[in-house]
Formats: sequence, C-alpha cells, structure tokens
Amino acid sequence: MKKLLAIFILLIIGLSVYFVWFASTPTPSSEYDPMPPAPSFVGVREVYSIVGEPIALRDGVVAFDVYARELEFHINTGDLNIHALGTYTVYFYATDEWGATTTVSTLVHIVELYPAAVYALADEILLQILREGMTQMQQARAIFDWVSTHINFVSALGADSVYAAAHHGLIHRRGNCYVFSSLMKIMLTRAGIPNERIARIPDTGESHTWNIFNPDGFGWFHLDATPNFFVSHDERFMFTNTHAAEFSQRFVYEREDGIREFYTFDPEHITQIIH
Repeated sequence: MKKLLAIFILLIIGLSVYFVWFASTPTPSSEYDPMPPAPSFVGVREVYSIVGEPIALRDGVVAFDVYARELEFHINTGDLNIHALGTYTVYFYATDEWGATTTVSTLVHIVELYPAAVYALADEILLQILREGMTQMQQARAIFDWVSTHINFVSALGADSVYAAAHHGLIHRRGNCYVFSSLMKIMLTRAGIPNERIARIPDTGESHTWNIFNPDGFGWFHLDATPNFFVSHDERFMFTNTHAAEFSQRFVYEREDGIREFYTFDPEHITQIIH
C-alpha cells in the first residue's frame, strides 16, 4: 500500500512539472512566421542608355520564389521616355503562389550620344581586325566579316540616327538592317573607305537598308552585312546591280500594291554610278 501511494505521489509530481514546463514553452507559431519569404530579384541594375535607343530592361533580370523557382515578373516604366534626356525610376515586381509580392526599383539615365563615343567604340574593333599593309578591299572584307558574324539579327529594333543604331550594335551586339548598315557606314568611314547607305524603294511597307562602297577606287559596289537565307555571306560582299537583280529573284514578296523585289532601289536617289 505504501508503495502504491509513493508511486501515485511521484506521478502527481511528474505531471505537475510537465504541465508547468509546457505552459512556459513558446508555441511554434510564436517562433516563426508560416508565410515563406517574399520573391527576390537578381540582375536589376542602374541603366545608362542613349537618347532614342531602345532599352531591353528585362535583359539579365530574373525573379525567384523561396524555392529558387523562376517567377514571371512585370515592369512599371512610369514616365520613362527614351526620347527625352533625364533620369527616370522604373519598378520591377513579382508575386509568388502564396500572394507575396516584391517590388524593386532602379534608375534609368537617358543621356546624349556624341559621335566621338561611337567612333571610339568602332576604333577599338578596327584595331583588332585591321592589319598594316591591308588594301581597302581587304579592310572592307574584314569589317564586313566582323559585322556579319558578331551582330545578331533582331527584326524589331528602331533607332533615331545612324550613330544611335551603330552604338546599339556595338554595345548590345544585335540589331536590324538599319543597325547593320549604320555600323558598316561608321566603320568603313573610320577606315577611310568611301561608302554610303542605300535603301529599298520607299513606301513599300517592307524596308531594308544596305551599303555601297568604293574600295581602292575600283568603283561603287553593293555590300549587305545583314544576314539572310537566300543570299550567302560571300555573295553579299561586293555585288553589282546585275547581281542585285539576280538575288532579288530568289526572294520576291507580294503586297497589295504589287510585287516588290528585295534589292529594288531608286537610282535617282544615288549619285554614284554602281557597277
């Protein structure tokens, strides 16, 4: 009987100690927040861009949730105007599956482009690809090869000037035919090779620009650094009017106002005599 009483007393003491300890121990909900951390961004940075030049704000930016899964994100550009000098604030925001939203901001500086800045970038490339003793023909081919192989074609890209287009190509290494022909013009000019830009007949609805050049006084020839699927790389360097007509037959496109050929241009707009 005494043993049972002793066991009962010990049980009562043990239960009392347990309940006192449990009551004083914080519950899990008071130690941590069950809501996972909000999304995070990588790659958001301050941007400097030339006035009139398109800005790829999404390049290099990624949003993740707490489990490192990539999230869709949105950009609020506010009053950003790429055609007006100034400093603007843009916002990136992403929401995860739990409804948590993260917003980060950065500054976009729209600055003026000076021709000297474009020349300096072009000269850096020319120093790498041109060699002493080269003829203008060899220099033009080296420039053509570099532009054709180092700039990626992107169809939808506008620019306000030859300088802005060439600058975009040198910095971002992508662009449309306007970028290719503008960059060729800048680099050929810096190398001392006579050249001009030429455009497909206006108002066709399908614009295209390329170059003409006169290396070593051999006369004026066409040159198109923009890649395409129907004229090879070698064929697009130094071709004649006859070649242009032949190349055009490989790709004709039909519009409401009639059929247009790819290398159709208005000779009255060109003062040089092209072979």
